Amino acid sequence: METSGFGLIKHIAATFIMPILAATFCLCITIPTVDSNANTVDLTRLTIGIDGRAPNLNSSSSQITPDGRYVVFSSYASNLVAGEFDNDDRSDIFLRDLKNGMTSRVSVRADGGFANASSFFPEITPDGRYVVFSSSASDLTADEADNNNYDIFLRDLRNGVTSRISVRPDGSLTNGSSFFPQITPDGRYVVFYSKASDLVADEADNNGEHDVFLRDLERNLTTRISIRSDGGVANAESIHPQITPDGRYVVFHSLASDLVADDNNDSSDIFLRDLDVLPTHVANTADRRPVL
Repeated sequence: METSGFGLIKHIAATFIMPILAATFCLCITIPTVDSNANTVDLTRLTIGIDGRAPNLNSSSSQITPDGRYVVFSSYASNLVAGEFDNDDRSDIFLRDLKNGMTSRVSVRADGGFANASSFFPEITPDGRYVVFSSSASDLTADEADNNNYDIFLRDLRNGVTSRISVRPDGSLTNGSSFFPQITPDGRYVVFYSKASDLVADEADNNGEHDVFLRDLERNLTTRISIRSDGGVANAESIHPQITPDGRYVVFHSLASDLVADDNNDSSDIFLRDLDVLPTHVANTADRRPVL
């Protein structure tokens, strides 16, 4: 698994540095209710161990649904879920349901058991159905395939099924790690960045850098987003994409100097990709982003 590039700084910090610096760091939520007498804000800890005990290790990377019901986060704690004691010192993805006060593990094997490696960077859809995350576990899906890299996974909480979505066009494992997924509210599109060179069919990805990709889960199609105007591969890495709810626009930052003309500042820049506008090399309109 590759670990180079400025795009992995945040990953390294979350994976290795934070657990050392803050063994008991917890997630809290601020409820916008003010006591008029005490003039204080109500603050609630969401990472609650079994029987109300404090979690025994670090939790981070939280996200809350717009209605305030669900919170997803990653945690090294082994005492967050009743009846389960996870002593493998790995990070897992958890879901906290603020309505019923229950915490459940999201990054589980096909049989519901503990995953065999760490998972990070969860994102949840507004309805609380889908969670995407990055994981190096090889047993989250039934095939138990292992490429010794981080892959992007989608967990359908309604059906209890986990799918690997950072795959080659034929559905097989890729040759590089993928990180920081973000999903659209309808659960159709997922953006992420990856160093894999075999995510897209019939394209020579030979820059050896992280690129930004979009996965259309309805069409089972992956598209490279961080490309030159002629459709070629960028000359430096692109990372940390964000996508609009309708799936049309993707923003990301990149060190590449050939994504647009006259980029000679030798610095990381922010780029916007309009997926309704085809690069000049694409003649087949089937490659256009489908209209929702």
